[in-house]
Amino acid sequence: MLTRSPTGTNRNMTDAQFDKIAADVWQKLLPIVPAELKAHFPKIQFVIENEPSAEVLHEIGDLLEGGDASSLCGLHIGVPLREESVISPQLLPTRVYLFRHAILDLAGYDGSAESLQDVRDEIAITLLHEVGHFFGLEEDDLERLGFD
Repeated sequence: MLTRSPTGTNRNMTDAQFDKIAADVWQKLLPIVPAELKAHFPKIQFVIENEPSAEVLHEIGDLLEGGDASSLCGLHIGVPLREESVISPQLLPTRVYLFRHAILDLAGYDGSAESLQDVRDEIAITLLHEVGHFFGLEEDDLERLGFD
């Protein structure tokens, strides 16, 4: 789960534009991921929403620890790969969420080329952070790697 304080609140980007940028960022990240890790990506359902739904907030319950859901940039829901079990399989797919509004706010998106690059950077950090949780990395591990 990646929650950070926003720097701006301008969201003048369409959902389709954001989604296209997110797909492009993901495609550019794939070459840095080792093949043995990429082999597990079909187990992940990637979801982009404007903000966490009531269902998602209910599902994560106390994980926000009093935090503001509107600053939630991304979220991993599911069993980390190293905890998967053939004996007790997970019933739902692992999900990695990106939340448009929090990312745009954090990047201070204002339509400029600089803020667009900030959006791309925030999407990359958020994706790497949440996929890191899928592979079993904890918050301390992700912070040490610079994905916080």
